[in-house]
Amino acid sequence: MRKTLARLVLLGSVLLSGCAQVPAPPLEVQDPANGMIFGSIRADVMITRVVLHEYGKFYMPPFVVPPKVQVYPNGDFVAVNLKPGKYYLAGFTARKGLSEFHNFRLSAKNISPYMTVINVKPGSLQYVGSFRISGRLQFDKNAKAHEFYITHTYYPGEREILRRIYDITDGTGWQDRINQRLKYLSM
Repeated sequence: MRKTLARLVLLGSVLLSGCAQVPAPPLEVQDPANGMIFGSIRADVMITRVVLHEYGKFYMPPFVVPPKVQVYPNGDFVAVNLKPGKYYLAGFTARKGLSEFHNFRLSAKNISPYMTVINVKPGSLQYVGSFRISGRLQFDKNAKAHEFYITHTYYPGEREILRRIYDITDGTGWQDRINQRLKYLSM
C-alpha cells in the first residue's frame, strides 16, 4: 500500500512538473486595434513578474490594475490586448528559492533611461528590448536600497523572441501578426 501511494505521489509530481513547463498562451485578440508589447528580462534569480504601466495612469489595485504581462521561464515577456497609448516598464518581481518574492520598482532606482515610453499604435507589436539585471538583489523587506543594475543586451533580439513566442500564440490571432512582423524583419 505504501509503495503504491509513493508511486502515485511521484507520478503526480512528475505530471505537475511537466505541466508547469508548458508556457500558457496569451489571450485571444480582443479587438483588432489592440497591440502587444514584448521583450526579455534576465537575472541570476527567476523573474516572475514584469510590471507595465500606462503613461499618466494611476493604479490602485484591486480597483484599477496594471496591464497583465505574461513572463515565461526563459525571461521572455508578453503583454497583449493593450489599447493604443503610451506605456513604460515600471518594475519587476524576482523569486529567490521557493518562497521568497520581492518587488523591485525601477522608479525607486531612478533608472530613467530604461523607463522609456513605448508607443503602442493600433494593431502593432512593440519590441521593448532585452535587459540583464545584475548586482545584488536584496530580498530583505527592510532594505532601503537595492544594489542592482539594469542594462540593455543584444541577445535575445526581436526576431529570436518572436520565433519563441510564435508557437505559444497558436490559435490566438497574434500568430498572424507575429508572422507578418517576422517577414518584415527578414527583408
